[in-house]
Amino acid sequence: MAVYKLTPTKANLIKSKNSLQFAKKGYELLDRKRTVLIREMMSLIDKASELQERIDTEFKQAYEL
Repeated sequence: MAVYKLTPTKANLIKSKNSLQFAKKGYELLDRKRTVLIREMMSLIDKASELQERIDTEFKQAYEL
């Protein structure tokens, strides 16, 4: 994390507060996106597992013939 030397003025305080607020919003947005992407991945993994089971069943039946 970079540390900058700023003159302790009211304008710099306001800029720093705005920057911190913007960073927090960005973090929250990325956190929500990560949660949605994880949920989507879990759904796709479940679908892939179901398809794999169907494929295994079909192959098993085909080899029995």
